[in-house]
Amino acid sequence: TQPAEPDSIPASMFEPTDQIQKARPQASTAQHVNVERQSFIFKKAVEAGLRGDELAAFMAQCAHETLDFTHLTEIGGSLDFRKYDPRFNRQKAKVLGNTQPGDGAKYKGRGFIQLTGRDNYRRAGKALGMGSNLEKHPDLVEKDPSIAARVAIWFWKNRVQPDVTNFHDVHAVTKKINPGLQGLESRKSFFDEYREKIERLFGKKDQAPAKAAAKPAAKASENPVEKPAGKKLASFDQLTQKGHPTLNLKTGEWTGLK
Repeated sequence: TQPAEPDSIPASMFEPTDQIQKARPQASTAQHVNVERQSFIFKKAVEAGLRGDELAAFMAQCAHETLDFTHLTEIGGSLDFRKYDPRFNRQKAKVLGNTQPGDGAKYKGRGFIQLTGRDNYRRAGKALGMGSNLEKHPDLVEKDPSIAARVAIWFWKNRVQPDVTNFHDVHAVTKKINPGLQGLESRKSFFDEYREKIERLFGKKDQAPAKAAAKPAAKASENPVEKPAGKKLASFDQLTQKGHPTLNLKTGEWTGLK
């Protein structure tokens, strides 16, 4: 059975620890962004039913892919994305479903999980009830946090969850997201960090990994496009004040801020 969803999450869940800051100095340069995006995707993942090691694995992969939640788009110029373009790398382009010149840059990695390739944008859009909107406007995955979260969770439940039996196995999880296993040590570090925090939040008894069955894609009428809530989450300066503020999962608002 699923452990109960907590009513609120302490702000310390989203603060970079000394370990994180030492391993990744950039974590201290945009902490208000770090906290805001972490809290948003964490809330959405909990609402989607992720718990225990699976939740830690999901957050770890998102943290690495977004460089500590500071970027929702793949870094690089047009020349860097030739690796995805059919004119310069036919084999890779074919795997990603990139068929037109310029598809490499147009369908570069975006969102919390860095969705990449025309085919993935097309599949995600259809599965989320958006028709061809994501294929036509891939930048929505970067600009709309609600869509970015839905895409990340869709990718996880359809491309990762069905093939991973032990979410403590960072190697196996990473293989489904980055077959080249780039940044494996960073992902392991993030996993350990989130696992410890989630144990404190939910309780250690809820950590046993379990493979969930793949769920069929929802029909368009069952999964309408969400609009951003429009609520501004707390800044890092507010979160580090005394009073131990918390994020209410039901309202999406912070309490205890000064």
